[in-house]
Amino acid sequence: MRYSQGRTEFGSSGAPLFYMEGGGFYLVGALSFGDVAPAGLTVCDVSPFQDGFGRFSVMYPVLRPWLEDAPAAAVSVSPPVVDFGVRGSWIDPDMRVVRVSTGSAVPVSFTASAGAPWVRLSRTSGSAASVSPADINVSVDALWFPSAGDYSSTVTISALGQQSTVMVTVSVRGPRVFAGGFRNAASHEPGVVAGSLTTVTGKGMAAGIDGCVSVNNVVGPWPTRLAGVEVQFGHHLAPVLAVCNIAGEESVTVQAPFELGAGTVWARVQAGAEWVLLNDVPVLPLQPGIFETFVGGRLRAVVARPDGSLAAPGNGARRGERATAYVTGLGPVLPLARTNQRGVPGQSVHYPVAVRVNNADVWWPVSVNYAPNLIGVYMVTFDVPADAPAGNDVPFEIAAQPGAGAFWVFAQRSLVSISP
Repeated sequence: MRYSQGRTEFGSSGAPLFYMEGGGFYLVGALSFGDVAPAGLTVCDVSPFQDGFGRFSVMYPVLRPWLEDAPAAAVSVSPPVVDFGVRGSWIDPDMRVVRVSTGSAVPVSFTASAGAPWVRLSRTSGSAASVSPADINVSVDALWFPSAGDYSSTVTISALGQQSTVMVTVSVRGPRVFAGGFRNAASHEPGVVAGSLTTVTGKGMAAGIDGCVSVNNVVGPWPTRLAGVEVQFGHHLAPVLAVCNIAGEESVTVQAPFELGAGTVWARVQAGAEWVLLNDVPVLPLQPGIFETFVGGRLRAVVARPDGSLAAPGNGARRGERATAYVTGLGPVLPLARTNQRGVPGQSVHYPVAVRVNNADVWWPVSVNYAPNLIGVYMVTFDVPADAPAGNDVPFEIAAQPGAGAFWVFAQRSLVSISP
């Protein structure tokens, strides 16, 4: 373009060129180059003055993303469905990625929300643009699902006044058992002790049982599969004592193999054709648990008097007489005991054990042995203190020390009946 009047200053590249028609102005070009004043002169001294303009129609396809906002329909999410498999605490895969995309060069803000408490999102808001889509990591909480089955929910993406949804599906298989469900069969404290009785709690192990299915011969040996249920610790199958479903509370009681060492172990629980594999089940060196029975309206320690009768209201242990408490969770014995074999006389507990009655001084028991003719059960034989108070609800405690200098580990506090 040649000017008869006017000039363009240096640095004006990109200035618009308009065309007027019908009372309107239309952008048709953009300044690309122009005359340069010779040395010693200014642009005002250059006449005629010429500029070169590029056709805007040629530039428009490149500039279009910055000049036009994408419509709401251009905001999209993918994939339309994300699926997961859950078995115990295992999730496959552990995460899925949902991508939020748009054709807009200008960032588009969005929010994301989960349709169920078990859906986890790495972000609940953000922005996306044509050159920078946004990713949302979707995962699920494996501990939330109460039972095996198929579950579904959604992830909703809201942007520009519209919503897009992604379906989240989960297939939950196997018994719903977790590491925290492995507990001392007497105290119900979490953890496993080699050779002792362990109760595994969860769902999907005894769904078809009303009450308990127990072994026919309590003195053993016990089967490693009972009512279709197996429990395995590492490479060792556990002898099964009972499989129960009492008012919907499902449990399996087993003897933890003597071969286990303190630390953690993987465990496998199978019920029928379904199974679950668990890592990091805690194995403790000891964890005393006092067996209790419901007598006189309260739970009381299983304590036998010299004649074998239960110390209970109306038949309390006498001061000075020798009584025996039955416990589990006391650990190794010498001579060594074997898994799924009843105890024999003279198998003494390795760790120190103490007894306390009525919160008084600690008493050292007369003997602590693996119970003859029983599996996973220990006997703590002690003399009832001569100054023990008479009563039906006298506090009773047992503790053990897992090595010199270690803290003593107490069983749950129980009660014992003592007669005058």
